[in-house]
Amino acid sequence: MMEPERVAASVMLWDGRMLAAMVHGDPEQLLEGREVSAKLQIVKPRHVSDFESFKKLVKSLGARWNPEAKAWEVWPALRDYGLVSDAVERLNEIGASFFLIYEGKTEVRLTPEDVDSAFLEGLSIINELSRDYSLLIKFKTFKDKDLFKDLVALAPYYKGHFYLPPFGRLPREVADGVRSKARDSAALVASRRFDEGYPLFLGNSAVLELSEEDAVRLQETLAPYEECDIDSPEIERERRENALSLCEYRWVNQAGDLVREGRLVRLYDVRFEDGKAYVRVYRGLLVRLLRHLGIGVSKLYAKLPLEPAAPFLRDYQREAVSQALKMMSLQGAATIQAATGAGKTEMAVALAKTLLESRSVRKVFFLSLNRTLNVQAVMRFKKYGIDAGLVDSENFDVEKPVVACTVQTLYRALVKIGKAKDIRDEVEEEIRMDYVDLSEERAKKLFEEYMKAGLVIVDEVQHVPARTVSEAVRANPWSLRLGLSATPWRDDGRDVLIYALIGDVVPRKITSSELIDKGFLVPVKIYMVRRKLEVGEEDLEALKGLQGAQRYVKLKNFVFYNDRRNEDVAELVKALPKPSLVLVKEIRHAHELCRKIKEKGLSCAVLTGKESSQQRESVLKLVMKERIDVVVATTLADEGLDLPPLRSLVLAAGGRSQTRTLQRVGRITRPYDGKKVGLVIDIWDDDREAGGIFYRQGLARRELYATEPLWSVEEGTLKSIIKKMKSLDTSNSF
Repeated sequence: MMEPERVAASVMLWDGRMLAAMVHGDPEQLLEGREVSAKLQIVKPRHVSDFESFKKLVKSLGARWNPEAKAWEVWPALRDYGLVSDAVERLNEIGASFFLIYEGKTEVRLTPEDVDSAFLEGLSIINELSRDYSLLIKFKTFKDKDLFKDLVALAPYYKGHFYLPPFGRLPREVADGVRSKARDSAALVASRRFDEGYPLFLGNSAVLELSEEDAVRLQETLAPYEECDIDSPEIERERRENALSLCEYRWVNQAGDLVREGRLVRLYDVRFEDGKAYVRVYRGLLVRLLRHLGIGVSKLYAKLPLEPAAPFLRDYQREAVSQALKMMSLQGAATIQAATGAGKTEMAVALAKTLLESRSVRKVFFLSLNRTLNVQAVMRFKKYGIDAGLVDSENFDVEKPVVACTVQTLYRALVKIGKAKDIRDEVEEEIRMDYVDLSEERAKKLFEEYMKAGLVIVDEVQHVPARTVSEAVRANPWSLRLGLSATPWRDDGRDVLIYALIGDVVPRKITSSELIDKGFLVPVKIYMVRRKLEVGEEDLEALKGLQGAQRYVKLKNFVFYNDRRNEDVAELVKALPKPSLVLVKEIRHAHELCRKIKEKGLSCAVLTGKESSQQRESVLKLVMKERIDVVVATTLADEGLDLPPLRSLVLAAGGRSQTRTLQRVGRITRPYDGKKVGLVIDIWDDDREAGGIFYRQGLARRELYATEPLWSVEEGTLKSIIKKMKSLDTSNSF
């Protein structure tokens, strides 16, 4: 029990949040916003020679006259230590009485020594909390336009409060401004989290100080990686691995032809000032910047354990997680590249478990694009003893140490409370609209819990450049970030934005061939079925007047809705080992193919991304129990499918996307009882008479398959492949 005199002194010096921390002996109550209801009554002596001086003295403490109590009352608030100490000494000299109103009324003999003790205890609590970077600091300041402008990019502002998330710190001059304008004791904690020296971390970015000569050399080093050419794999690969910039491509009309034009976007800035140069870069690219400069760092982003505390990891997983922890300690962000089936979720769980158990973080958010991935992740966290909760249409478990939520749900919650821009033109083909529309109260709660996250895990990071995803990631500017993907790059030139926001790829990359060689995945056999596309003379004439995207739209209708082609695909599927997954691009095509497949006497279901979670899960359960022959899924619905029983995969929609192609083939590699090989049928349409769009896409896929040494690739005609399929036994061995 805290002595009444110290409580009374604390009422005069500190606010209710600090008082709660002191009274209950729990410093963290200061940050939880809990307050203790207490006040101090000051009663003047009967005879005061100078009443006006007495009145001025008590008013300097913010005291108000209570006529019923016939006393001046002081409520908890931040007050100047010197002012309070002097006032207590003078009030004692004139014979004033003090009564503490807290759990009753108690007369106290208040002295300057009590003020000293309360002041030092409060400072100790502030210093203790400021050193714990796993905590969210929610605080208030008095209005100041310049301070607000400097502060809001580092500590998101919502309804009168600034939120300084875990690992957040302030430049020294901003911290000084917060201290001078502090409205509560939490602001004083924030002001003690200041950053000095370089690299200077500023939430999503970091600043390095260089000599002017080094800065000029850096610009010369980066220049070769700032050329835009989407048709040059070499240039794109060099930028992906070395650049601090990206290229945004768009279709433009040049002399009647549609061509893709690239616009360079630098993700860094160089400023020259007073003989020095300052380079500001997204912190996910800091290690890359240091590599170009050939220098190390004098300070870390965060002091973290560098080895995972997870005995369940395989050797290659442990190596990747260890490298991710090291990179995160330098820049707070890292991406793990691991083929489908490598156990990305296990690696995420191991890293989160290591940070949670070391108290480096207290809360983790797991973000993905669909609920299925989230459900799988929650089950995996619980398997290894970590309590995890879901946010979806049926659950709102946001107070668990680990929260799994779709990016879209989080993004829409942020939009609802004004913490993200409402983006209407997102590319639907990239972002599956798997979300729940939360009430405003729940949206606010989700935001506040997200601000507590010391670690944000983003699955399938190739989607980060999509604006809804990047908005959600940026909303917590300070969290540690871990990215996961089999293919952490893109086909549109914006790869580097992934690494800027989520962190560069760690050196230990895990390929499908490595996992096959070690026996963790089954071998892959890919048959590319060459099929000539027949287009009538009249249709060929119609195509001649079209270019670029317009030509593709017209041509793909000839391909997808060709009755003979769909009949051939259905005949192929009939000959394949079951269960089989057929991937297409359009909903109408999915239903037409499924109808053709059913006509062959097979059971078939369609997944389009439009069905409810319950409908989707019921289909997936049928596959897991091997009670359905074929699932036809659109490309919008196939991401995140984890179905080891699949024996065969049919790619029936062409395409040249490296990320999507590798991930789709990866779905067939998961081991399962009796499964000796993953069989892939790639429908390669030869449309050279009509311009060759689908033919060139097939060439790109064939080149991509060759990057995995243990993926066997064979080309053939429809009849030859069907004949070979009919000769296979049910275990796929050949």
